Amino acid sequence: MFGGAGHTSATPRRGRPPKTSVLALRCHWTHTLELSNTSPNWWIFKVGKRAKVRVKGQALTHGKAPDTNSVSVQVDFPESPVLRASPYSSLLLCGIANGVRCNFVVDTGASRTIMNVSLIEKANIPLTAAGPAYIRSISGERIPVKGESLSLLDIGDGIPREQLVLVAGISEDCVLGLDFLASHRCLIDPAEQVVVIDGQKVGPPLWDASLALEDVVMPNERETPNFQVLTAFGSGETADEGYKSLKHIRQLTDDAMANLPPEQGRVVGDLLNEFADVFARNNTDLGQIKGCFHSIDVGTSPPIRQAPRRLPPFRLGEVDNLVSEMERNGIVEPSQSPWASPIVLIRKKDGSTRFCVDYRQLNDVTTKDSHPLPKIDELVSSLGNSSWFSTLDLQSGYWQVPMADGDRAKTAFCTPWGLWQFKVMPFGLCNAPATFQRAMGQLFHAQIREGRVKVYLDDVLVDTTSFDEHVHWLRQVFEVLQCAGVKLNPKKCQLFSRQVSYLGYNISEEGIAADPAKTDKVRNWPVPKDRKELKSFLAFCSYYRCFVPNFAQRAAPLYGLQDGKGDYLWSEECEQAFNDVKLSLTEPPVLGHLIPGAPFILDTDACDRSVGAVLSQLQDGQEKVIAYFSKCLSRAERNYCATRRELLSVVMAVKHFRSYGLECGLVTVRSDHASLQWLKSFRELDGQLARWMEILAPYNLKVVHRPGKVHQNADGISRRPCAELNCRYCARQEEKLIVEARLTGIENSAGEWVDEQIKDTNLNVVRNWVSAGVRPSWQDVVSFGSDTKSLWAMFDSLKLKDRLLVRRWDDGKGGFLDQILVPRQLRSKVAEQAHELGHFGRRRCLHMVRRTHYWPGMTRDVKFAIASCEVCGRRGKAGTSPKAPLQTYTTGSPFERLCMDVIGPLPVTSQGNRHLVVVVDAFTKWPEAYAVPDLCAETVAKGLVDTVISRFGVPRELHTDQGRCFESAVFKEVMSLLGIHKTRTSPMHPRSDGQVERFNRTLIDMLAKVIDIRQDDWDLRLPFALLAFRASEHSSTSFSPAQLTLGRELTLPIHLITGVVPEVQSETEYGRALRDQMQVVHEIARDGN
Repeated sequence: MFGGAGHTSATPRRGRPPKTSVLALRCHWTHTLELSNTSPNWWIFKVGKRAKVRVKGQALTHGKAPDTNSVSVQVDFPESPVLRASPYSSLLLCGIANGVRCNFVVDTGASRTIMNVSLIEKANIPLTAAGPAYIRSISGERIPVKGESLSLLDIGDGIPREQLVLVAGISEDCVLGLDFLASHRCLIDPAEQVVVIDGQKVGPPLWDASLALEDVVMPNERETPNFQVLTAFGSGETADEGYKSLKHIRQLTDDAMANLPPEQGRVVGDLLNEFADVFARNNTDLGQIKGCFHSIDVGTSPPIRQAPRRLPPFRLGEVDNLVSEMERNGIVEPSQSPWASPIVLIRKKDGSTRFCVDYRQLNDVTTKDSHPLPKIDELVSSLGNSSWFSTLDLQSGYWQVPMADGDRAKTAFCTPWGLWQFKVMPFGLCNAPATFQRAMGQLFHAQIREGRVKVYLDDVLVDTTSFDEHVHWLRQVFEVLQCAGVKLNPKKCQLFSRQVSYLGYNISEEGIAADPAKTDKVRNWPVPKDRKELKSFLAFCSYYRCFVPNFAQRAAPLYGLQDGKGDYLWSEECEQAFNDVKLSLTEPPVLGHLIPGAPFILDTDACDRSVGAVLSQLQDGQEKVIAYFSKCLSRAERNYCATRRELLSVVMAVKHFRSYGLECGLVTVRSDHASLQWLKSFRELDGQLARWMEILAPYNLKVVHRPGKVHQNADGISRRPCAELNCRYCARQEEKLIVEARLTGIENSAGEWVDEQIKDTNLNVVRNWVSAGVRPSWQDVVSFGSDTKSLWAMFDSLKLKDRLLVRRWDDGKGGFLDQILVPRQLRSKVAEQAHELGHFGRRRCLHMVRRTHYWPGMTRDVKFAIASCEVCGRRGKAGTSPKAPLQTYTTGSPFERLCMDVIGPLPVTSQGNRHLVVVVDAFTKWPEAYAVPDLCAETVAKGLVDTVISRFGVPRELHTDQGRCFESAVFKEVMSLLGIHKTRTSPMHPRSDGQVERFNRTLIDMLAKVIDIRQDDWDLRLPFALLAFRASEHSSTSFSPAQLTLGRELTLPIHLITGVVPEVQSETEYGRALRDQMQVVHEIARDGN
């Protein structure tokens, strides 16, 4: 339009298509349409689908011209339309200059930017006398220059830019010359009618027009014109050439139609135009899910008020801008709430700031919503034979869920300028995922049930087998979103694709693969410097372990280093495993889609450290891998023989793949261990094998032997043979001995206990109180949780000992104990460990825990640990059997009267023992027991002398039943030589020996819970069962047998971890204290007896 140093011309450009001349149309803000430059080829402007173009009240039809010389054209805009100029006219942009709306003409032939003098006068901008005196148009016409002006130009993208412009009496509003185009690095795409300014894409020329009904008189030519339709969705095509989409979904539409035939592309365009309002126009265009509100149930908890955290001065402006922007967009509002949570600013990778609120204390008092989230692997594995995919992502999904009016105050957050609260559901609330998943599940309940729509929070996947079916289901999804008022983010949606990324997986018609955008991060992953970095690496890799054969075996050295104790030593073996895992993840295989109901092939194998499995299906005559599985074996499982490990691999694989629908069809199990073929035919199984076979029973398994040479997909490691099925090591459970599994204790040193107490929010607050030595007032603690309030009430008994927060506790028996305060994350572990030591009931477990530990709600947690014990559940009795009345017998000192009995015959142990001899002291309840191969009098008597009398001396009285070994002459002679008075029970009258009879039942119950399936190691477990009983409190004395016998409590594994060092005493002091204590406890015990 302008040439040289600034020339102008009103002459239309040449180069238009033949037989088509552009009818110049300018849309003024007064809503009038000016039609000029008439020609045989007319432009008929149609806006949207419902716009009307009429001639003398008679609707125009495409391709037919009016037959009068002068016609009245009426253009009816029903709802804020958008008109676009001809694609062959000058490139026009709509924007604002100095606060006045105007049109910008992009002219690369103009060296300077020129503005109409009327715009300068409207904005009242001063002029300076500078620049050339005139400019010349392309036709040679001289146009005087009024001066220069420094103007603010907003070219449709919301970014004002300063520009020095020439002011002249031109017919256009503003002409953007080369000075503007060069300074802002503009790129012009004439085909798309797009200009890129400072990296921001500015769309084709658009005008906003309000409702208008204007008459325009135009002469008619004799020649019948060819009507062309220009819509808000088009770009100057004829009516039968289709149209494009609205600006905010144009890129999404173009991407969806890119690889589709024209017919399918037209269907996609129609669909998206029909539901264009489902997609957000910008970042602030948020929907609101109808009928859904997020509530926060805090029960009776008082409001929690936290002070604002100190922010660096340079970040105060960021907070102000972020909060102001959220207020403008209707996300937050000023608040007068009694609740207050601090804000946290997190720097993103791109340098921007993420605004977060720390709701941890609010979450602590919130009643948790247990609505489950779908399992990602199950969602991905249920795609079947789909070949068309679309992924939809909600525009700021959480912010589309409004907060319940009564709960907005609880979301309040504090800033240096005041208190604000959310009107929509914010991030960081513990129940937000459950609320959002429930809302999405209710919206798409019917579609999810049909299996063609998957929903995980705000990520929606539509998968179908054909294009028409895909259009059908997408229409349903859009209709649901439209009715619910939900907005999608068009920038993150992917429609009508043959391959999409969903939840970290790459999904296509061929199958499922790891997302390269995710796995490529592993390629340059640095070597972990400590266990924390190693744990992070393994957690990331484990997410994609289903794509890696033998993952557990490959990563075994890394897991060993992660779970190990002592120094962190990165060995050559770890380096090799690290590189192997990285390589396997950077080139993962493509897994096939699961076909429900089709037969499965399950290849399993086991080595000395791990098990592996491959699930496959025959698809189109080829064996297609569905998923991989691998798992490291525990220390006990590594002791299994090869046969049992191979069977364990089958059991683990079936349990892992059960969600794939294995029970719905034939499962061919292929193993290189031939013995598995007949293992299922056993008729008499017990213990572990019986439980395993019960797991496999619901499945239609066909075990097939496959030689190791062709069985490399499951594992390539050779197996050592096991000729004997019932081998000794094969019979072990996951715990070989109580001492091996229990003496490890909770794996925390004293320093680690201190760290865990500091991490615990409630305990750390109490630590600070105790450290300062000041007990806060009730008003200061009213906002804290129940645990903190309980500890505040016992403030005087709390102290720091060796940096550990402990409680000084009166045991009610004349002594005081220092109890370590257990952090919340370790409480269940302490309770479980106390119970598993002897599988005792609540009273005995509490006695063990109270000696060294305390936390509010300890009794409740111990009861829950006992109720959750699987071993006790299997051994528990259905009801309480009748109890025989016990004979009361008074005794006054330790080991004055002993009760003796035998148990058996029992299963023969590996040492050849068959019977168990039990001795119980009637006063202290101290138990002794020893295993014997037979019940000969000599064997029983020798055991009594070696085990009991040699340690505790000769008792005054020994009470037994009328067993043959006790009534023999040899046994009586021994009693006579030792001067022991022998008594016995009368026939059919066991009540007089009730103490030992009751202990027998307890001892057998303890052993039954810890012995292996062969029951041939009960004599090895016996000492540790006795240890547990001796250390537990007895109901009749209220003391443990150890306390009454030794004058002190036994130290158990659970007590070694506290780090609380007992006070040092001299030998004399210790002896005097022990004597006094023994007198006290014996008096109490005598009263109890």
